[in-house]
Amino acid sequence: ALGCRVLRLDAVAFLWKKVGTNCQHLPETHQIIKLIRNFLEIVAPEVVILTETNVPHTENVSYFGKGDEAHAVYQFSLPPLLLHGLLSGTAKHLTRWANEIAPPPKGCYFLNFTASHDGIGVRPLEGILPHKEIIQLADQIREKGGFVSMRKLEDGTESPYELNATYLSALSDPLDESLGMSRFLCSQAVAMAMKGIPAIYFHSLCGTVNNLDGVKESGQNRTINRKKWELNELESTLLEEDGQSAKIFEWYARTLLRRSGCPAFHPEAAQNILNLGSTIFSFERKSLDGTVSVFCLFNFLPTENPVESMEPLLDSFPDDKARDLISGGEVEWGNTGLCLRPYQALWLSTS
Repeated sequence: ALGCRVLRLDAVAFLWKKVGTNCQHLPETHQIIKLIRNFLEIVAPEVVILTETNVPHTENVSYFGKGDEAHAVYQFSLPPLLLHGLLSGTAKHLTRWANEIAPPPKGCYFLNFTASHDGIGVRPLEGILPHKEIIQLADQIREKGGFVSMRKLEDGTESPYELNATYLSALSDPLDESLGMSRFLCSQAVAMAMKGIPAIYFHSLCGTVNNLDGVKESGQNRTINRKKWELNELESTLLEEDGQSAKIFEWYARTLLRRSGCPAFHPEAAQNILNLGSTIFSFERKSLDGTVSVFCLFNFLPTENPVESMEPLLDSFPDDKARDLISGGEVEWGNTGLCLRPYQALWLSTS
């Protein structure tokens, strides 16, 4: 009656309490979500149920049920996996993971995001990345001025639980601001292109850097990603000529508009993961009627990167050129092949 369109069930894994258990993922919790779903289908079928469960992937997707629980779940493995790939210069883990993801039940979706009001959870990397590489990722965040929140294991040792930094600062380059921004925009282009529904955190939209003063004041690591803007400060920041935040905001506005006009980015449009080399993440999205395809290519290196195999593109682009939805321009490759700029993201459309 109040106009709710998305019902977010926060930390819903702990909804039901039972003495003698860890109160996580209990059958009664799933039954309550099914009850809410049944109720909404009668009184408000347009409402989407979104569950928030920052746990390993298999546990996370259990909240789809058999297509009778949540309509959407957060894609929690994406933020840390994408961060790791771009910082380490490899797309192999992301490519393998994306290729192995089972599609959601019909009418259900992944919510693809890179940042939220919480930190970047690393538990969803369990079973995807070796523990050694998770530790290395945590060390990189500390080196960039961020924090790492730990959790205590059953044997008394500690392990990283959450990385605390804005996504922009996590991907920054201390020696080259423009290179760090390119890496950040590449990450956002990945999340916006993947099958599902994209979700963009406010501080990513505004290009906010680590709020270290806020952490000092509150004593809470998560405050680093929860800066409270004064309206006049935000407006002047987003209007600052040649400012990093202004450039990021303008890029989002332009890219989201072009994305919304492309049928290949429908939440249920097909996605086919491609293998164009270990340092390029790539996939094809195809519209529901099969008439429009978009080939998405992302360079994970800070250097120019030639595409190893052009075969997936040749049949769809016989003239050796394509329109890039992100830049709005035309990309040509001819006999020399396609070479991507540092951290370049391309959405090559057949229409």
